[in-house]
Amino acid sequence: MNKSQKTQQRVNRPNSPTVSLIIPVRNEAENLKHVLPLVPSCVTELVIVDGKSTDDTIGVTQSFFPDAVVVHQTETNGKGAAMIEGAIASSGDIIVYIDGDGSMDPGEIPAFVGTLQSGADLAKGSRFAAGGYSHDITPIRRLGNWGLLSLAKILFRQKWTELNYGFFALWSDMLPVLGLDSICPSSTESKKMPYGYGFEIETMTFTRAVRSGLRVAEVGSIEYERIYGESSLMAIKDGFRILGALRRERRAPITKSLSGNPTLVGVERNNFISTNIGTDVIPNFINMSSLELEVATHSEPVTKFISNTEIMKSIRKMTEGSTKDSLANSTMEG
Repeated sequence: MNKSQKTQQRVNRPNSPTVSLIIPVRNEAENLKHVLPLVPSCVTELVIVDGKSTDDTIGVTQSFFPDAVVVHQTETNGKGAAMIEGAIASSGDIIVYIDGDGSMDPGEIPAFVGTLQSGADLAKGSRFAAGGYSHDITPIRRLGNWGLLSLAKILFRQKWTELNYGFFALWSDMLPVLGLDSICPSSTESKKMPYGYGFEIETMTFTRAVRSGLRVAEVGSIEYERIYGESSLMAIKDGFRILGALRRERRAPITKSLSGNPTLVGVERNNFISTNIGTDVIPNFINMSSLELEVATHSEPVTKFISNTEIMKSIRKMTEGSTKDSLANSTMEG
């Protein structure tokens, strides 16, 4: 897809998009009791991808969302495979991914969707951007994240603050551009896990977005401790898979037609909105004259501004009740 095609695709996007929330899960019944009640009203479809749970994960899901789309991983395994299968099963204009262990706050979803409606093609969460924080990261994971992020910034010429965080959102029309819809899930029984089926899926997505000339923005996000159970992340093994993804995704050259399309690579001020949409966040956001984002091409860097008004309008569309009142009051005070 060339620059003009992408521009036309952005023009054709709906003003009031449908939003599919995809949550890969495995034995997360107890955690989902805390997560699902927090899903905001802007989410129009819930897709649960179940990795062979032996508890009441599906029952809990349907007790909160009777119309939830449930995808069963019968022959595949891995977070990446689950995310791909969830995308294939979803129908929303926007796709949002979060984990189901209680470490990510669904209340942050409007900030991600608002960022997309303000011009980004993909909004990636960051625990280390302004407004972000992690209550769960261990020293070894922090060190590994720093090393992989530093390498990614060099290889892909970005100013990211986070590489491989699982809270992100994108327009569904970007799936073919990223090639994720062509990674057809296949059996992984008794076989080595295929590329893209593990925790490297986020790295694949973000680096392909950059190479494809998509507009990528970071959104500060707070990571909490898992509520129940143990994480399936294996820091060293999965770290090597992410390292392999960086090497593999870097091999393909960026063509002239793609490199000419600016990619939003970092936020120089306060970033986009970070945590819960409320009076504690909005005043600081409104007081900024604009959001300044550095735009990178493979020629001369330029600067692009997205006005507060644009993003505020997008967020208001997705908030109701007291949250909407808070936003209105904060705007008047600003």
